[in-house]
Amino acid sequence: MDEVSARNLIAAVRSRVKLSDVVSDFVELVRDGPLLRGVCPFCKNENLGDDHKFQFTVDEVPGTYICHACYEKGDVFRFIECFKKLEFFEAVIYLDSKY
Repeated sequence: MDEVSARNLIAAVRSRVKLSDVVSDFVELVRDGPLLRGVCPFCKNENLGDDHKFQFTVDEVPGTYICHACYEKGDVFRFIECFKKLEFFEAVIYLDSKY
């Protein structure tokens, strides 16, 4: 795939795929005002207790997520890269085929 086609595919996936739809396939999210909250899928320490339970937030407007415990953050591509352990363009292809 040439660079122009790759850029077009990335832009198409970014505009079509909602981060909240992707994350909610893997993490149970609950609405808290403008944010969605859930248990972070990236935190290594499972003994953080109830205070940590909803430290993972998804903000739909900019399409970003952050965990306020482990500080993992990013967009829809980064989420799939980390969650599925894929390279960037593999994440683009995954998102394009699934959503």
